[in-house]
Amino acid sequence: MTEFTQETLSSEILGNKKSPSGRMGIILLVAGIVVLIGIVVMLLLTILPVKQTSWQAVNVDNNQMYFGHVVKDNGKVLILKDVHYLQMQQIAATKEGEQPSQQLTVVKAGSEVYGPTGEMRINWDHIVSTQKLRADSEVIVAINKLGK
Repeated sequence: MTEFTQETLSSEILGNKKSPSGRMGIILLVAGIVVLIGIVVMLLLTILPVKQTSWQAVNVDNNQMYFGHVVKDNGKVLILKDVHYLQMQQIAATKEGEQPSQQLTVVKAGSEVYGPTGEMRINWDHIVSTQKLRADSEVIVAINKLGK
């Protein structure tokens, strides 16, 4: 009569005794599942929009600073909405003999001649830095005045 032990029962249920190729198959299956989960997560991060954030300043490598809400960031492209930027404005002299002066003003993107929308896509290769802005910053106060 054959004596059944835990090892013989489990090997009969699995088909054969501890097989190196069976273990390798399980390892490859688990590794494949982990890779698949990673791919799905990366795809979701690139497809799903980011929750609208507070105001951000984005400094790009052409020395231009943009202000807006980040709506998507997939590590390759940053998408800003409600985009504004700073522009130097020439103020004419009010008195004869006075020199004209300059004033820094906030401009809402979209009023340019070429007619852009209020959304801007910036390649991360050109972003020098980003920074969250306080609600009481001078730029945000000026943006809020533009909206009124």
